[in-house]
Amino acid sequence: MDSTFWDAVAAIAAVIALAGGGVSWWQANASKAAKADAVHAKDLAERQAAAAEDQAKAAGEQAATAVQQVAHLEGMLAEAREQSDSLGRIAEATAPRPLEVVHVQGILYRLRNNTSTDMVIEQIDNRDRFQRLDYLEAGTELRAHESVEFRAGGSMGMPVPSTLVLGMVGEDRPFAVEIPPKPPKA
Repeated sequence: MDSTFWDAVAAIAAVIALAGGGVSWWQANASKAAKADAVHAKDLAERQAAAAEDQAKAAGEQAATAVQQVAHLEGMLAEAREQSDSLGRIAEATAPRPLEVVHVQGILYRLRNNTSTDMVIEQIDNRDRFQRLDYLEAGTELRAHESVEFRAGGSMGMPVPSTLVLGMVGEDRPFAVEIPPKPPKA
């Protein structure tokens, strides 16, 4: 029995050795697959990191371009505002005054309403500066785009004042209307 016993022990040992070898083989294959998966995951992570870096760089470039565009647009806006202000000043300077006095002849003048609305004189604020001021008084109506004639003379040998100050009905501020000087006598 000795030899059978030892033969059985040897056979069992051989089976255990084969099983151990199979487990080792299986673990080696699993380790190789895990290593391959790890290498693949590492490559994928590196590619994703590189792509993210490229995207961040592109986003930074786009942000820099956007900042430049905003600065350019702000410059254009400032220039447009400046041009608009200049055009407004030009329009104001070249627009006809609401009221205008024109010298006709001698002491005869014409007061013209250049607006599209009728106006009524409420008062003449500087009447006392004129020696003579005829046909122009409170209540005189100036129809839109029409004129009224009046006579004006200076006081005590002085020329006619250079400005006629008129308070108009419905207006908060008086109108200071320039009176042109008489042309020199020929």
